[in-house]
Amino acid sequence: MAKFTAHSIGYYYKDYNGNTVGTANTAFGALTSVDLPLNTETDGDDSGAIYDEARYVISQIPEFSFTTKAIDVLLQLTGLNGACFDGASPTDGITIYGQLVHDCKDRPAVTNNAKILITRGLIRATTLNGPRTEDATVNFTIDPIWDGGSTPVIAVFENVTLPNVAMSNKYTLGHSEIDGQSIEDPLSINLDFGLTLFEKLPALGHIWPETVGVQKVQPVMTVRTRDPSIFNVSTVGSGVLMRGAEADHVNTTIQFKRRATLNAFHDNIGGQHFNYTMHGLFIPNNPFSSSGNDIAELEARVEGTNDGSNAPVLFGFGVNYDPTL
Repeated sequence: MAKFTAHSIGYYYKDYNGNTVGTANTAFGALTSVDLPLNTETDGDDSGAIYDEARYVISQIPEFSFTTKAIDVLLQLTGLNGACFDGASPTDGITIYGQLVHDCKDRPAVTNNAKILITRGLIRATTLNGPRTEDATVNFTIDPIWDGGSTPVIAVFENVTLPNVAMSNKYTLGHSEIDGQSIEDPLSINLDFGLTLFEKLPALGHIWPETVGVQKVQPVMTVRTRDPSIFNVSTVGSGVLMRGAEADHVNTTIQFKRRATLNAFHDNIGGQHFNYTMHGLFIPNNPFSSSGNDIAELEARVEGTNDGSNAPVLFGFGVNYDPTL
């Protein structure tokens, strides 16, 4: 009896413009969770009898998700709006690999690993999580669609060789600012990408959806901190506690510092780090929350908007780290 653990995600596909992305051997790891529900809906006869005489599948709308610490790999491909993908061949696309685990009872062949292949669909980031001192993670969702031929999801549990996976870059939350005000004591800074999709309906005469698309993108960044200075009215303008203020790409930067293997962090200079800037409405959620003798926490958010020239969130990969923010 075979058992598996989550190993890696491979990608080799053509994007919306027909450009090839990745190779047959491109993969990354650092997976913290994988969930692959098929969301199968069934129905039965309405004969009035106490027991159904038949059951059948009326739709299957898969929506897969995974979380990884390799935040700079797929995020460079999906960006804020997600990315369409179409397998470079019937055996390519986006692949979730499972690694075979031996136990004292069974010793299956070393090639009997697992893979779940999605040949066509949409891949999109849903949240970027930056807890203090911990590794940052990104949650992704894959929306498979039917290509008119094979099934949108192909599962293989034998004769699967795992790809070679290089060590992924790891990042943790660093010095950041909102509306020019440093966040001195953050507990977490999380970004919800806020993608809304068009309704996914099965193709006529089939159970799988044949199309998927992004209808709206409304990113929201949420900051939890113990530092009340981000609500300082003398800094961010009179009335910010009630009316909010404008955050823009120039004065709102969230930094993530890259960890160094067998060390602590990479140098501030040298283009090793990651950040994003944001434009939108900066407003408090809760300016004071405490229980007993606990230190009070504050929570604020930035609701992203288009500034007329740029998307609400701009990502920076391979950038320097500014400790003065």
